[in-house]
Amino acid sequence: MILKHSSRVELYIDARNEDDNRKIFDKLHSEKTSIEAKFGGEIEWQRLDDKRASRIAVSVSKHAGLKDEDKWTKCRKT
Repeated sequence: MILKHSSRVELYIDARNEDDNRKIFDKLHSEKTSIEAKFGGEIEWQRLDDKRASRIAVSVSKHAGLKDEDKWTKCRKT
């Protein structure tokens, strides 16, 4: 996902059923330590209790987004 001044990769959990979404998120979150160890870094875990879906995300670049064309090459390599 490319935002105005940042970019990230995310897993958006939306099985169209709020209860199913929570179960999927909670199962993955229960393995957080193992998943982050295999991934090699911290992951943003967003259950989004006020929404139907949940999100698991990783920032690719906090300083390069759609409006930062001069930084796109660097962002792509990180």
